[in-house]
Amino acid sequence: TYLPTRREITYTIKDGRYEILGNTRVDHSDYKVNQEFGSRFFNNEIKEYGDDAFDKDSTYWREERTLTLKDSELEFINESDSMSRYYASDEYFAKIDSSFNKINGWAPLIGVGHRNRKTGTEWYIKGLMEQINPFGIGGYRHNLPAHFNKDFNNGLGIETKGLLDYGFTNQDLKGELEVGFTYNPKKFMKTAVRAGDTYEMINNYASIEQTFSRSNYVRSINFGITQRIEVFNGFYAELAFDYTDQDPISDLKLARWSSYLFGALNEPVDFNRYIKSELKLEILYRINQKYVFKNGRKLIIGSSYPEITFTYRKGIPNILGSEVDFDFIELGASNELNIGRYGKSNWQVKGGTFLNKNNLRILEYKYFRGSDRYFFSDPVSSFQLLGPTLSTPNEYLSANYIHHFQGTLINKIPLVNKTKIELAAGSGVLLIPDSDFAHIELFAGIEKVFRIKEQLFRIGAYAVGADNTASSADLTYKFGISFFNPFTKSWDY
Repeated sequence: TYLPTRREITYTIKDGRYEILGNTRVDHSDYKVNQEFGSRFFNNEIKEYGDDAFDKDSTYWREERTLTLKDSELEFINESDSMSRYYASDEYFAKIDSSFNKINGWAPLIGVGHRNRKTGTEWYIKGLMEQINPFGIGGYRHNLPAHFNKDFNNGLGIETKGLLDYGFTNQDLKGELEVGFTYNPKKFMKTAVRAGDTYEMINNYASIEQTFSRSNYVRSINFGITQRIEVFNGFYAELAFDYTDQDPISDLKLARWSSYLFGALNEPVDFNRYIKSELKLEILYRINQKYVFKNGRKLIIGSSYPEITFTYRKGIPNILGSEVDFDFIELGASNELNIGRYGKSNWQVKGGTFLNKNNLRILEYKYFRGSDRYFFSDPVSSFQLLGPTLSTPNEYLSANYIHHFQGTLINKIPLVNKTKIELAAGSGVLLIPDSDFAHIELFAGIEKVFRIKEQLFRIGAYAVGADNTASSADLTYKFGISFFNPFTKSWDY
């Protein structure tokens, strides 16, 4: 059996206009040939850290290291270690906390707060930009949103968030409070309780126009409890119980300007007040999820396979006066595919139905986002030419797809490739068999990435064509904007 005793790897890392030269040397010894491993030895944990991995000093490494390093290499290690120690020091935490805690001229607009990483505490009160709501129920409303969080050294944590909401037209005070407790970070185990008296949206993902209209709101007096856990690697389950007293807002005074702005959409939904007790189970499964355990926490690396989702909602009759009785299921799948030099694709498929409709109210229907006139909404979870908001108490199937060519085609055209413009195209399908409704649309457009300070934006102009069984074929042009999330390293769409 021929085995290496030493390997040396030389490599180059290109970082912008710099090239970093690297060299790795490995000594091999004490081989165990043809060793048998247990069936669960090779799993999705791609790296393992010992509990004392970050407490080793230079003495340990001098004894364990089989290769003699040059003085310059030792100096580099010492410099790197000193930086790591500094970035974990109280002095560094105090400096970065000071930038969060600093009160400047923008504070009244964006908010004020205080963070102390050493003690693990943080509180924040949002500023006037989020406190002022000129399009609230009944006209102008003033909000006071805030949160308080506490992290402990053992990975436990407490999260609280609350909101006070006052409307001047109807002189009504609303509010809500949620408290969550994380007590097993390796399993993402979290319990949260919430209660409130608020104006809730019927359709949480409505068109821009309908989102602010009065037809999309009801009064909701509610309380609930949620339990979340990772059952096994990549398999997340969240079980929630919610009690809700649903009350129409037809008796409220509405601002006169809202009728001019929203037209027919401003008429509140009228229904008989009722009580709902609902049990909701949401499951998300990331197939072949990779992860790392570090400092007592599980860090998710991700997976190249699709994410599978399952939702089950049960309207429970006669519990705390509940009047509803229904069963709803939905199964979905989504994924982001990087096709190398040919670009990146995003897709999502969902289908569901109501298994039981003994007492199903219109507020519990399945809703689909209506289309905006000129705004190009997220094409992975909405449609561009669907028309007004649709809902159904029956089965449905939706599929959405978008592909960003990321310069694959444009780069081949002289002069045009200097503009850094990219192409995108996609499609969407919605089927509601009970209503004999079928909708299909196609779109294509150009996109351009911009940077404003540290934030990346992608602005696009698109041509959209659609046809469905309820109206004639249509073609229009829309404009959209997508934001890049530096934490997830991904775009909105």
